[in-house]
Amino acid sequence: MLGQSNSAERPGEATLFVLEINAGVPRQLAEIPLLGAVSDSRLIGNLLYVMSTTYSETDGTWQPETQLQTIDLTNPNAP
Repeated sequence: MLGQSNSAERPGEATLFVLEINAGVPRQLAEIPLLGAVSDSRLIGNLLYVMSTTYSETDGTWQPETQLQTIDLTNPNAP
């Protein structure tokens, strides 16, 4: 599950919550901070690819940068 951050310390960032659901009851296994605002994600096998956008300032102009993060979920307790 992906969640957008409302934290003042991490504005515009997101968090990946790895959940296990047993008998309809969710339990959080891990929490992973992500860079930027998530625009897309794909799960291929045990790998989760997350595309996000961050911004950097160059000569007084803010430029968007695309980030691609890969998260190995083979062991969901320690991704």
